[in-house]
Amino acid sequence: MSYKITLDSFQGPLDLLLHLIEKNKVDIYDIPISEITNQYMEYLNQWRKLNLDVASEFLVMAATLLEMKSKLLLPNDKIEEQLMIEEADPRQELIKKLLEYKKYKKISLYFKKRGEKEEKIIYKDPEYFPQFNVQKTDIQLDVDLLYKTYKKILSKRNLLKNKKNFHEIKKDIYTVENKMKEIINIVNKLSFVKFSTLFYQSNSKNELITIFLAILELIKRKKVHIRQKYLFDDFYILQIKEE
Repeated sequence: MSYKITLDSFQGPLDLLLHLIEKNKVDIYDIPISEITNQYMEYLNQWRKLNLDVASEFLVMAATLLEMKSKLLLPNDKIEEQLMIEEADPRQELIKKLLEYKKYKKISLYFKKRGEKEEKIIYKDPEYFPQFNVQKTDIQLDVDLLYKTYKKILSKRNLLKNKKNFHEIKKDIYTVENKMKEIINIVNKLSFVKFSTLFYQSNSKNELITIFLAILELIKRKKVHIRQKYLFDDFYILQIKEE
């Protein structure tokens, strides 16, 4: 039974050559062709002795190396004459191929190691989260602007006092429903009311928050809508007339 050498230690002739260069610790840009060729041929002879089926590309490389060796073994004057004719070192093409192969071998080794690490990692399948059916609304921008205005009014009224300025006040109970009714009554009578007007008439931070929530709820229920004439201007809360 015979085996192809490409399935053994080396994946091709370039792989074997690179192994010999690294083993002999020689400069890849200045390969001692005679020495490397002799070692290359020794490998091929050993494979033949073991009745291994040597792939054709190994034999092609062997012929190429022997040709280079014969050229470089010519007397100096013959070498110079040959180089003038060919205008290149016969090793240059081989060096170029070896450098290219070395680069891809390094990349291949990197991905091989990554693959080995991945095999040791256990992945968890993603959990299924049902998509929430959220109704689209056109009040998101208004809510953001309302909140900014609310914070601005709080600052103007100096309600965020420090603890030294606290004083005893009567506790009033405000509900969102009651404030909604109050706002609707004002809007029905006047057609509109300014956002700041409602806030400045409030007596406490608790009432301010309740008014703010009431406005949001009215917008959500499409009982009122808000408008702003200019950027950073006050908001107008307007009545929505039922058709």
